[in-house]
Amino acid sequence: MRIPFVRATLLLSVLIAISLPGFGQSEPLPRFGAGAKISTLGIGIEAATAVTVQSNVRGGVNFFSYDRSFSHDGIDYGAQLRLRSVEAHYDWFLGRGFHVSPGLLVYNANRAEGSASVPGGRSFTLGSRSYVSNPANPIKGTAEFDFSERKVAPMITFGIGNLLRRSGRRFSVGFEAGVVFQGQPQASLKLTGSACLA
Repeated sequence: MRIPFVRATLLLSVLIAISLPGFGQSEPLPRFGAGAKISTLGIGIEAATAVTVQSNVRGGVNFFSYDRSFSHDGIDYGAQLRLRSVEAHYDWFLGRGFHVSPGLLVYNANRAEGSASVPGGRSFTLGSRSYVSNPANPIKGTAEFDFSERKVAPMITFGIGNLLRRSGRRFSVGFEAGVVFQGQPQASLKLTGSACLA
């Protein structure tokens, strides 16, 4: 899963580098801008270059990982969240820094996984009832939510701000909101084992 992420990131870098000359515009355009972001896709790094006076090509990579383990009512739980994606946008500026940006999530490997287990012989509670996990066949379960039904998915965003310097400022803070049309998440739940009333 790591190799496609690296390939998509390299492809996006090459596409941005190819577009750096500004497509032959007669007036000087900002050549390159970069930034960092935090979004529901994870922590991201972005780069952009001007296409025209009112448009940019922008791409970025997003990543985030979170693990959590805990026990409750005799059941041991584990959860992992893995966010990995690469995106590309065409920023069209309508005025005063406001932009509409159609784009593609060109690599999508976002997923969440969880597990639950009760070692054999241990008592646990579900609702108001107590059970004992069978020592010969202990209770185990896994759950997966895969948000990457489509590895490539269209997206649309809108916001305020520009990665490229247009007014002499070297630092700016932008805001962007949007949606990715990635399809329904694929969910699976597997349970094994047996228990008896305590």
